[in-house]
Amino acid sequence: MTEVEASNITKVWQEDLLDRLGILMIAPMPRPLYDEMFPIEILPQPDEMVRAGLVFDTLAGQQERMAWLRALPATLREVGQNRANPEFSLRAKSRRAFQAVGDLGLEVLDELAKSQDPEVRVTAQDLAGAIRSGGDLGPNAILPSKENSAGLIE
Repeated sequence: MTEVEASNITKVWQEDLLDRLGILMIAPMPRPLYDEMFPIEILPQPDEMVRAGLVFDTLAGQQERMAWLRALPATLREVGQNRANPEFSLRAKSRRAFQAVGDLGLEVLDELAKSQDPEVRVTAQDLAGAIRSGGDLGPNAILPSKENSAGLIE
């Protein structure tokens, strides 16, 4: 890999690897599964091909993890206030933080669900509901819906 390629790949993965709250688990993906998910054909075929697939995931569950992450609630409270920030990138970063920590963020989301700011309150309620139900934690989990528009108007 050239220096430019290494720099570019670092930029692409930096947010996923470094700007993550919680415990990030990295595990190798079994080669047969990697090959099935990402087939590749190289012509002429090389004598040997080495491929490495890694799975990056934030661990969920087991409240005991909070003992390792003592600063997490304070950080999440601060990040949660960004749900009302006019800057989209900060609102999106806030959503991603709660997506990443999953159930570890429920206590803070429950606090934020009592906020006087309707944007903070409604999105905290929606994210907490999605985490508890095992539902969608994607972008639609925090977008205004028909059900929560009345709360946003408040």
